[in-house]
Amino acid sequence: LILYSRKALLPRVRGRTGPYRNQFMVPEQIQALIHQKGHLLLADLFDLLNRDLEKAYGRPFAWREITAPQGTPTSMLERYIREARDGDGPHGDIVWQTVLQQTFPMVRHIYLSLAPAERMRLDREFNTLFFVHAAPMPMINAQKLLALMKAGTVSVRKLIGKTPSRQDEAPFSFTFQDANGQAAGATHPYVVDAMGQSPSYASNQETLAVNLLKSGTVQIEPAGGLWTEKSDQRLSSAGAPFPYP
Repeated sequence: LILYSRKALLPRVRGRTGPYRNQFMVPEQIQALIHQKGHLLLADLFDLLNRDLEKAYGRPFAWREITAPQGTPTSMLERYIREARDGDGPHGDIVWQTVLQQTFPMVRHIYLSLAPAERMRLDREFNTLFFVHAAPMPMINAQKLLALMKAGTVSVRKLIGKTPSRQDEAPFSFTFQDANGQAAGATHPYVVDAMGQSPSYASNQETLAVNLLKSGTVQIEPAGGLWTEKSDQRLSSAGAPFPYP
């Protein structure tokens, strides 16, 4: 079984949360930013999050370990398992998980309050990083996956170039980064598409979606939301990556 992805990142492993309570990344601070600027900017959000992480750890937070982790998928998974087992805080907890989990009730509100260009940048640059940290896998799943990877049954490859579409016929061709960082190719007779529903409403082939667009009842906003003919309010953010309420 070969897992292809753009970043070749596996989800982190769920550990214990600790007693730290956020002081900066909180609803009051978010609302103050919206009131002050009319919308949210990613720089402001990362500043609030960073301040809580530095306060919780008592030192500068190592962002490079988040944005550019080093090692093979197997070695990284081993490191994530150790972190989940031992924690990185004084109580055996994972401090960054403690901080991040407190933001979940605000995520949808934050996403919809971002300036349109910032929302598109978030989708493009940080979507994967958010999910691998916000949806960590249970320890038992991580241990089973690590055993399969060490046995050679499962491997993870960093995808390069075009992903085969759902309309392509077998064999499916992939270009990926090999162990030496060079481009390599492979074909497979079977592929399980795990990317989920397409976030593009314009390419949705369901009869209702096609007719709504064709009649003009629904229009697609450049930032990714949907607008209706009889309302000047956004119905939803099509393809919004954050399902939390």
